[in-house]
Amino acid sequence: MSVTVTGLAPGTVFHYALVATHGGINAGAGADMSFETFPRPVPRPRVTQRTTPRFQRGAPFVLATAGRVFNRTGTANALACTGVATVAFYIGRHRIERQLAPLTPTCRLAVTTTFAHLPLRHRRRVTLLVYVRFDGNGYLAPVSVAPERVTLG
Repeated sequence: MSVTVTGLAPGTVFHYALVATHGGINAGAGADMSFETFPRPVPRPRVTQRTTPRFQRGAPFVLATAGRVFNRTGTANALACTGVATVAFYIGRHRIERQLAPLTPTCRLAVTTTFAHLPLRHRRRVTLLVYVRFDGNGYLAPVSVAPERVTLG
C-alpha cells in the first residue's frame, strides 16, 4: 500500500500510525512512526578536511584523508549524516585519483589512498592538490572545501 501526501511543510517532522480495519471493525493500530520532509532552502554545512602526512619521501605513498560535515540544522544526524564525500587528487589540472568516502552516523569521513610510485611518471618531488567535496543529500547542500597541498618524493 502507498499513499501520496502533498502540501507538507518543508523541514518538518510528521508522525503517523497505520490503523487496520476489517469489515468496518478496528483491528488494531501500528506503532507511532515519523518522517521529516526535506528543508527548503537546503542548508550548506561546514566541511573540514585534513590529509596526512603533508610530506612523504618514499614509496609506497600512503595518505589518510579525514574530515567532518557539520550538521548545523535541527535535522537528526541519522538523516543528515548520509551520503558520500568525494576525495580527489590532482597534479595541476590532471586528476590522478578519486575515491568516495561514505559519511558515518556522526558525520565523519575517512579514506586512505595509496600510490605505489610517484604519479604521472614524475621522477622527483611532486605536489598534489587534495580536494574534498561533500556531495550533499536532501537535508544538506553539496559543499567543496579549499584544496590542501601534499608533497610526495
